[in-house]
Amino acid sequence: MAKTKMDAMGRRLLDALEEYIHTECSEDPESYGKPPSAWKRWPLLYSAYCSDREGCVRESGVFGDVTKLESEIIEMFSAYYSAIRDFILEELNRPLSECWIDIMVEPSYEDRCKVIVTYKNTVLCGQTAKAWHFCWDSPQEMAEEILDDYKTMKENLQKALAGGELRKAYVIVPIFKGLLQGEEVKVTFCQDKALKLRAAADERLGIVRDEDDHYDSESDVYMEVVDIVW
Repeated sequence: MAKTKMDAMGRRLLDALEEYIHTECSEDPESYGKPPSAWKRWPLLYSAYCSDREGCVRESGVFGDVTKLESEIIEMFSAYYSAIRDFILEELNRPLSECWIDIMVEPSYEDRCKVIVTYKNTVLCGQTAKAWHFCWDSPQEMAEEILDDYKTMKENLQKALAGGELRKAYVIVPIFKGLLQGEEVKVTFCQDKALKLRAAADERLGIVRDEDDHYDSESDVYMEVVDIVW
């Protein structure tokens, strides 16, 4: 069977992810040995995302420290979507500081992980996937999927920047119950919406608050994420 030629944009996105892992995750491409010829251009991607592994991560590879498995799963998903995000923002000539895009990952090594990418609370893309399925048999297959995610994220970001209507991300407090090992993942809401969400969460969790337990009315409210309601 003839091999399908890899799309040029897919190749560029794989290059961007390889570079992101190298620079932002401080990983050395020569640290994990020589990859198979098909992955020669992307040794870090082979180490992190090739399906030739057992379990959620490759124990001898990138994101492979099983002593902090949940954190490594977060990093594995976050790197993938962060590289796409940075690629798009560079294309649109918009720095992240002016066009902040949140990437939230709820990790699991027993069931599906939840990933959601938002801009000002608007969903750009997301997925639920088991960590051990977030891998590819070949760079060709990975290029096809990362290209689809890129197109979805870019199209929805452009709509959001133009003021278009897209589905919103709704969250319920509190944080992922320690899964992030002390790190905080937060989403910004206007105060009215945040207070309504908190009230709904308080009712669900049986929390009773003092009258003086309120947020600063002059600023946005930071809510801690525990669940994503689609």
